[in-house]
Amino acid sequence: MHWSASPARAFARADTPDDGQLRAEAAARLALADQGLRDGPAPSIACVGGECLAPGSRVRVTLTYRVHLPLVGSLLGGDRGTVPVSASHTEFVDRFQARR
Repeated sequence: MHWSASPARAFARADTPDDGQLRAEAAARLALADQGLRDGPAPSIACVGGECLAPGSRVRVTLTYRVHLPLVGSLLGGDRGTVPVSASHTEFVDRFQARR
């Protein structure tokens, strides 16, 4: 899955972790909508290499979506006709970014 609006980049550019969470979720919804997908799960966010949004740290965002396989669900029944598809992206927090 190609993320046209990177949730990790959106989080890394936020002023606070709470704002970053909201921005990452909005970017994930946009990325899913670009692929014609709706009602996706919230992304999983991990801060690597220090405190969230600390200069030079990294933010890793992972999104997993269950995709329904045509015809397989009707043959197997239930949720067995889906497969999980996931994507992740890691973004560096700018070392020189001024925070408000």
